[in-house]
Amino acid sequence: EVDLADTEVVRRGPGGPRTLADASQLQVPGRFQRLNLAVALAAAAELGADAERLGACVPELRGLGHRMESLGWVPVDAGEVHVIDNGVSTTPDSTLAALGAVDGEVTLLVGGQPKRDLSFEELVAQVARRKARVVTFGAAGKALLETFAGAGAEVRYVDQVPSAAVEALR
Repeated sequence: EVDLADTEVVRRGPGGPRTLADASQLQVPGRFQRLNLAVALAAAAELGADAERLGACVPELRGLGHRMESLGWVPVDAGEVHVIDNGVSTTPDSTLAALGAVDGEVTLLVGGQPKRDLSFEELVAQVARRKARVVTFGAAGKALLETFAGAGAEVRYVDQVPSAAVEALR
């Protein structure tokens, strides 16, 4: 079992609790990514990795590309917009996790190929609660447009990703 507290990453198991790292040193955004990193540290410790070396590597660890990756701030008429690339989020559940990791106003780009047998119900409800804007695109875009619009979300459809990025910054 792994415990991710505000101050430390702790492995709980045989032999009692073992601190693996200073949680303030975790450089990945979003609780879900911090938990993933904590589990990876615990697995390394379980396999015999040296605790001091584990702790020393933590500040250098970064998240995966296209997974809550900050692309920086883009100037727009009303100020600046923080652009976050979460392009490898291909399921409603992973998109929900990413959405939960972002505070403030959000414009969500969703689309691509249709996802069969996946429920968008909770994602749509969360978008509606947050009053997030949505830009849909690709083959799944029109169906997603109807799904999000049915929940009262502000939603627009465009054909391709580059157009979706431009639309999101408006």
